[in-house]
Amino acid sequence: MTIKKYLKDKLYFISITGLVIVFLMLLFGVTDTTLAVSVTTILCVLVVAGSVLIVEWKRRYLFYKEIDLALDNLEKKYFIHEMLPKSGFLDGDILLEIMNELSKSIANEVSNINNAHKEYLDFVEMWIHEVKTPLAAISLITSNNKSVEMVRVKEEVKKVEKQLEQILFHARSSSLEKDYIIQSIDLEKVVRTSVKDLSTQFISKNIILNLDLENTIVYSDPKWLEYIFKQILENALKYSDDGKTIIIRSAIHNQSVQVDIIDEGIGISESDIKRVFDRGFTGQIGRNSRQATGFGLYLVKTLSERLGIGLSIVSDKGTTVSLVFPKSDMNFR
Repeated sequence: MTIKKYLKDKLYFISITGLVIVFLMLLFGVTDTTLAVSVTTILCVLVVAGSVLIVEWKRRYLFYKEIDLALDNLEKKYFIHEMLPKSGFLDGDILLEIMNELSKSIANEVSNINNAHKEYLDFVEMWIHEVKTPLAAISLITSNNKSVEMVRVKEEVKKVEKQLEQILFHARSSSLEKDYIIQSIDLEKVVRTSVKDLSTQFISKNIILNLDLENTIVYSDPKWLEYIFKQILENALKYSDDGKTIIIRSAIHNQSVQVDIIDEGIGISESDIKRVFDRGFTGQIGRNSRQATGFGLYLVKTLSERLGIGLSIVSDKGTTVSLVFPKSDMNFR
């Protein structure tokens, strides 16, 4: 609240004070009041009116300043009613009552939405686990039958399982803070597990893997980190020609550990690279191949932010995705 806006709001009071002074001057003129009494009376009116304006300005200024500070310090603004100061004036008390009711109403609505969202996520998880049962049965049947048709069925089942896993991780990512354990991790072990899960794709495309991660320790959650590496490696495999090389190397700095995943694929255009982490964005190459969903790198970005992992991507001849991990677990304590 600025003085200019305050005085504009109090213009009626200033106008009334001016009219009172004019009336007193006319009154003193017709009643032969001495000049000293007239001036003293008018000065008294001005002092009283000015004092009222100053006191009211100070009370309101301090009140609204406390509200502004409370809002700045609150992440969830609808909890403002729990931090509102006492006003000490009638219109401030009325405002507080209104804000209390509004904040409580919003908080209840947010709580209802969160509960509905949780129920929906619980249903999604349950549904995915139910679907996985018949898929596991199909995989078992196809593994005992090596015909061309069964091999194709098995490949399609894997694609479905991959999409289900992506949906499941996306659902859980919204409540990641309740579902991760930060610990010391041997990065090479996590990477090798991810590569093993993708071994069929590495073999079918004859992709050469070059690992340089010896004795690289980072702090993160192994389950979510494995998912991040699998998503990045899947993209590298998808857009690399047969016989190409994928390099995964690490570099240890003073306060961090950087891991680069480098492929020799077709790369990403300059117009697309700024948006590759956007939700649902597939890019020109993804649209042409019709293999991209636009969720893989979006989830990688979301998970990396919540796990305190720096993420960047550059592309020229091939693509390099860089992950920067904190060297200690101090950020998670």
